[in-house]
Amino acid sequence: MSKKLRKIIAFIILLFVFVAFFLAYKFANKSHVDISKTSTEITINASVLFDEFLNDEISANNKYLDKIPERIRQKYGHIRF
Repeated sequence: MSKKLRKIIAFIILLFVFVAFFLAYKFANKSHVDISKTSTEITINASVLFDEFLNDEISANNKYLDKIPERIRQKYGHIRF
């Protein structure tokens, strides 16, 4: 390999490592939601929530991700897989 090609490959690897560390830092220091100061957005039964994620995870993520539930009701029992 020529020196120029080695420098290009080293630069690409260094750039990739830098971007990976930057994204990890941003993810680790993500601000948290203060639940005491927010209002609830949904009330749902746990079995309905579980079934929606089981049937279509992508649509359930779009529907419930980053929402603050008032409560999730559940009967005592076992979770089925």
